[in-house]
Amino acid sequence: MYGFNYEVTLGIEIFDNCITLQDINTAIKKTFANSNPEEITPILVSVEDFWKQVNDTFDFRGDNNGVSLTLDDKQEKELRAKQGEIITYITNYLGAETKIYSFPFLEGVPGYPVFWEYRYAILNRLGTSLFFYGSSSD
Repeated sequence: MYGFNYEVTLGIEIFDNCITLQDINTAIKKTFANSNPEEITPILVSVEDFWKQVNDTFDFRGDNNGVSLTLDDKQEKELRAKQGEIITYITNYLGAETKIYSFPFLEGVPGYPVFWEYRYAILNRLGTSLFFYGSSSD
């Protein structure tokens, strides 16, 4: 997603054998050496709030201050298809016991947050956990 004065970074990391927040912190630090998960207090979020933020960022088209993402019909369709792929992929890791934690102000992860950002740990106590991050910059 690139536009006028607008660029998006998205990523998903898969962490095996991460069943606690400490495990997630260790995996984040190992993957992103300059990150600071040990300094962050993760915030438990609902699945609904998680999806709302993710979908809102896919819907962001700019503001009235020189930032815009203008897509033609083909590009919009491609973006929605990619959004659907990401949603389907992440949904495969969500279950009744899954906990989703937001890591606000987590530094050292790819991307440069200006307009929006998120860093989520999707913690599964009996399997593979995910770290999903996104941000937009100018």
